[in-house]
Amino acid sequence: MNNLLPEIRGPQGYNKFMNFTTPILPIPNLVFFPNTIIPLYIVEKSYINMIRQSIANQGPITLVQATPTRGSFSQHVQYIPKMIGTSGIPEIIDEYPDGSIKILIRGTKRVLLKNVIQNIPHLVYEVEALPDLHSEDFPCENKIERLGEILNWWMNHSVKDSREREALMREIKSIHHVLDYISAFIIQDQEMKQMILENRSLADRIQILHTLLPSDEPTTEDFYTANAIKVFETIEKTYKLPH
Repeated sequence: MNNLLPEIRGPQGYNKFMNFTTPILPIPNLVFFPNTIIPLYIVEKSYINMIRQSIANQGPITLVQATPTRGSFSQHVQYIPKMIGTSGIPEIIDEYPDGSIKILIRGTKRVLLKNVIQNIPHLVYEVEALPDLHSEDFPCENKIERLGEILNWWMNHSVKDSREREALMREIKSIHHVLDYISAFIIQDQEMKQMILENRSLADRIQILHTLLPSDEPTTEDFYTANAIKVFETIEKTYKLPH
């Protein structure tokens, strides 16, 4: 994980806004980040068909954190998607006799859900890619190095299979990978995860994670600090305080 600094100045895969259409996979209690890979088991037929169609069309799907809700006159739970999620490329790695599948999804872009294109049998949205905002503020090098060491420690202690660990380490090529993997796997608070995903300032995300993880060997964030950050972010949004 050395030499992460040059990656900050270089291209990040997309550096302009772009719109595209994508099927939506809403999942409760999951915030998916760009630059990460996660496995998922899919059991609902409509979503299985959606994923197979996306693979056939060589297109992305978009994962969004979903809030379960039940209407006054309905016994069925519905899921309201957050408006910012992550698009990714799905790959089927296992198929089971009951029809369910296991997939890997590689995150590619943070996106904003804009317009509903389809509701049934699954959601399809027009989305807009949300790259990081350009900033002249350059993050402190020792914070970047420290976060890289934290992720390295976490992988050595949490990923027991040496081959899986080595494969994961090969994926870590930039500070964006470090931040997104820490956010996905070390940070536990889902509201905090969503807040980090929605923050388009690289420097802010580095500072937030540096503050949330005071120990160099953390298994989770400091919850008192997390609550303080959430309160501050809420006030900042309410009163639109300048950064």
